[in-house]
Amino acid sequence: MLEVENISLAFGQKKIFENISFQGLQGELICILGRNGTGKSSLLQCISGSLKFEGTIKVFQKNIQELSAKEISQTISIVLPNTPTSAYALSVFETILLGRTPHLNWLSQIQEKDTQAVQEAITKTHVKALLNKKLQNLSDGERQRVMIARAIAQDTPIVVADEPTAFLDVYFRKQILQLFQRIAKEERKCVLVSTHEINLALEYADKLLILNNEKKHLFLNKWQAEQVWGFLEA
Repeated sequence: MLEVENISLAFGQKKIFENISFQGLQGELICILGRNGTGKSSLLQCISGSLKFEGTIKVFQKNIQELSAKEISQTISIVLPNTPTSAYALSVFETILLGRTPHLNWLSQIQEKDTQAVQEAITKTHVKALLNKKLQNLSDGERQRVMIARAIAQDTPIVVADEPTAFLDVYFRKQILQLFQRIAKEERKCVLVSTHEINLALEYADKLLILNNEKKHLFLNKWQAEQVWGFLEA
């Protein structure tokens, strides 16, 4: 489903990461771990088509750098760590409905399949009680659930989430990781989540991609990750 082959990224003379390779499969939750500055967010931006890079990223055997913006948005949905303030005036329902934008016809008409996708997303994220509220009136945990609902409504085979547990307490951090795990398993999606939460990653992820400040990386299953705990904390 997702193939990352020897990708490297630099901003000017500053190398962010080098020669990262891994594969993401249907039904997998992959957590990307590393300290600030190791390139977690930049890697997700490369995968989502937002940054240019050296190397190759393929989705369903197609080079992502050759796909149109619409094709990418029909394939990969993104959950950002912070909701843009420009969206704060939107209601929860309006926000989730935006997830259907890549699938609308040229008249931007909402069809039955779009309504159904939105309703399913609302149910899976338990946000029905919030539908008429504005984003600006939600807690951080509620707002993250809404943005995940939008990604579910977008109905893409790949979901990318950049630090979705940032600024949340322990209860909500576990809730968010549990939700991504369910999305991967029940929807048969490939879900990639960047995080600092080593313990939560070991508990919920199928595989871990670990980045460090030496521009090295490891791609491991949970058992392997437990054996290299010192590398995780380096």
